[in-house]
Amino acid sequence: MWKLDQSVERESVWTAQESGGRMLLIESSPMIGAALAQWFGRIPFISGVEVVSNATAILPLVERDRFDFVILPDQTREPPLATLVRGLRNRSPESRIVFLLAKLSAGRLTELNRLSPSGMVDRQARPDDVRNVLRDTLRGDR
Repeated sequence: MWKLDQSVERESVWTAQESGGRMLLIESSPMIGAALAQWFGRIPFISGVEVVSNATAILPLVERDRFDFVILPDQTREPPLATLVRGLRNRSPESRIVFLLAKLSAGRLTELNRLSPSGMVDRQARPDDVRNVLRDTLRGDR
């Protein structure tokens, strides 16, 4: 059973009735965010998914709550992705940062690798590949 909790501070929290890692995800579209939360929440080792519509909302959340994964679109612009990654590492060093990739050039991929994410997954990846990246990241294999 899924429960959607809406509050002033948080746009949506989907919680599954099983144990596992908590995920924080940026998605500007509420419809896509809800669909992603449901999909990620069905992965057995994901216990909850929180969706925020902009990157500026992430840092205050990771100061208050623990997240095993923080999923960041590689297109994050405000604040700049490098600034956001540094802020996350300072506030929540245990969180695994995974980049959700759009079309990339070799130069952009090199730039992203310099930020040392725990994992990267292409937006066009098959569901099994996404699960494998997250599982390996959670286990520390990446």
